[in-house]
Amino acid sequence: MSAPWWYLRRAVPWVALLGCCAAAVVIAAAIARWPSTTAGLLPAVLGCCAAGGAFVFDEDAAPVTTVTPRARWRLAVRCGAALVPLTVWSAIVLLRPGDVPVQRDGWWLMGAALVLAAVGTAGVASRLDRSAPGSLVAALVVLAVFAPLVVGSLLGWSSPYPVDGLTAGVRTFWLCVAGGGLLACVATLRPA
Repeated sequence: MSAPWWYLRRAVPWVALLGCCAAAVVIAAAIARWPSTTAGLLPAVLGCCAAGGAFVFDEDAAPVTTVTPRARWRLAVRCGAALVPLTVWSAIVLLRPGDVPVQRDGWWLMGAALVLAAVGTAGVASRLDRSAPGSLVAALVVLAVFAPLVVGSLLGWSSPYPVDGLTAGVRTFWLCVAGGGLLACVATLRPA
């Protein structure tokens, strides 16, 4: 087994990452059972997948691993682990639990944007010598997902998570989130 694969298997906190993905699958099953709850539960699935991505940079031995010669590929391998929550999110959107008529390309964009933002934020925090940024970033991501939903429903605003399709303004917002997440991922992988 090569060193990157060994590192990926041992270093990534798979329990937290897969726990978030499992929660997303359970919530998707609830949507399949009760399709009328889609508007509230599909953002919860989104939050769970993005929160899972936030855990890929948790490192128990950060003071040791940051000074070793493998530090650069270590970050790239961890970014690769973010494909797990992205795959779970893509599968859930592709399967459309409960046969809900969601606009797939918009929801794929939202999922990719939020996972990129979570991974990028956790990666930048890891570069700033935070040994376990996952819990904080995951909590912030979940709060960022639910705050507009709750506040919008209280104030009568339109949801930033439309089931039937993205408006131009909402699409632009999610493209900006994706761009910011991509920039943060690139900043994570740049040489020190």
